[in-house]
Amino acid sequence: MDPTLAGIASIVLLIIFLVIGMPVAFAMGIAGFLGFVVYSGPETAFGVLYNLPYRTLSGWIFIVIPLFILMGNFAFFSGITTDLFRAARNWLGRVPGGLGVATVAAAAGFAAATGAAMASAAAMSKIAIPEMERYGYQRKLALGTVAIGGTLAGIIPPSVGLVMYGILTDVSIAKLLIAGILPGVMIAILLMIFIILRVIRNPQMAPTVSGVSWKERFISLKGVTGIVILILFVIGSLYLGLTTPSEAAAVGAFGAFLIILVSRKLTRSNFTESLFDTGRTTAMIMFIFVGGIIFSRFLIITGIPLQLMSLVEGSQMHRLVVLVIVTFVYLILGMFLDQGSITVITVPIIFPVMVSLGFDPIWFGVFFAILTNLGQVTPPVGLVCFVMKGTVPNCTLGEVFSGVWPFFGVELVALVIMTAFPQIATFLPTTMMT
Repeated sequence: MDPTLAGIASIVLLIIFLVIGMPVAFAMGIAGFLGFVVYSGPETAFGVLYNLPYRTLSGWIFIVIPLFILMGNFAFFSGITTDLFRAARNWLGRVPGGLGVATVAAAAGFAAATGAAMASAAAMSKIAIPEMERYGYQRKLALGTVAIGGTLAGIIPPSVGLVMYGILTDVSIAKLLIAGILPGVMIAILLMIFIILRVIRNPQMAPTVSGVSWKERFISLKGVTGIVILILFVIGSLYLGLTTPSEAAAVGAFGAFLIILVSRKLTRSNFTESLFDTGRTTAMIMFIFVGGIIFSRFLIITGIPLQLMSLVEGSQMHRLVVLVIVTFVYLILGMFLDQGSITVITVPIIFPVMVSLGFDPIWFGVFFAILTNLGQVTPPVGLVCFVMKGTVPNCTLGEVFSGVWPFFGVELVALVIMTAFPQIATFLPTTMMT
């Protein structure tokens, strides 16, 4: 069978599987496996199925994922989200849209303790939305702020999405994580400015919070001291080259455990839940990895990535035009697939193309992370929005999607700024002591 036809057939089969509702991991794995059966024969297909999953997942680098997830779970049960929001509210509450601004600031802080957008949104929605509604904030503004704030967890380290990208592309995971710091902070600041401007234009959306003394502000910082020190140590050790990503993740998980232990909030229930949630999330990611690797490996064998690269280079399109097309494609994919699935399906194909056009692999990793995280709040399959629907009483998906929609422009502006000034993502990695 012609390699190109075989590759196209497997892509069509994958789309059919997804449309009928098959889990993404199995859809990718089965489509890739059947492709190998048709193209190379059953013996080769079963050989791939027998050997590839173990070879893919047996590397030590994969321990980074469950350890960072565990760190986030311990941080959540230590009550850090409440402490972060209280401190941010006390310091920022008096500016226009203060509670919304504080929510973004707290989400950015919690993002540095967990690499999962859904976990961040779930945690912040339980704390920030009741507080904003108590002060008379517009419901859509409250929901949209928490949802878009949750996506910061996929950019600010430790980002599971950046770890997955690094594993698939063999780009330094430590440099990718450090590269996410400045873009993540930039997006958080842009979101805060946007909220302030919206509220200045329409003060009825968010009444001002007042009456917080300077003493209360400084006292509120006490609750976040431990996690801030831990985050600085984890990121600092990576930046200074003192630890590998795996070692930094282990230190982070153990440090978060000590924080929950010292704060006397550790119970058998939340300890067990932390372990089980880490296991469930890790298993889901690993299944997606295996399915995606089988599928992408088949596409590579058919030569489709090389043909795509030749097509792009032969078209003589300006690389920024290609970047715009890629951005549009990822925004569409984000409407139907989760971040992990998009990563393992597309990165092995699109990464060589973008590098051949002269884009820095670390810069593109951060750009890619921002795009795929934006997909987590786009209808109809915005997983962050579904999480919020489950955690906020009497909340509808329509309210969440309509609330988050105005923030899309902010994210796109951030992508434009990052494209115009790539040093925002590449500067810190070049100064690392590795």
